[in-house]
Amino acid sequence: MGIFSNIFKRKPEEVDCSDVQDLASDYVDEEMTESIVVKMRRHLSDCVPCQGFMTSFTNTIRALRSMPKEKASDEVRERILKQTRD
Repeated sequence: MGIFSNIFKRKPEEVDCSDVQDLASDYVDEEMTESIVVKMRRHLSDCVPCQGFMTSFTNTIRALRSMPKEKASDEVRERILKQTRD
């Protein structure tokens, strides 16, 4: 690639768009180290597409968490267990 190859390589200490997608759940759940949070925030402050992704992702998680949780009937659970055993 020559002299331009370094322009397109991200530094290992940076977070890129792919990392944001991979780490979104941990970020929303606050299950990551402070150093990674800082890197995520730095990337999000400069990347409009990732800002949109995280807003949508966060709103979806909040909506799902606010839904009532229903238990499957014993019949449905038994059918699922049987299918997984087979």
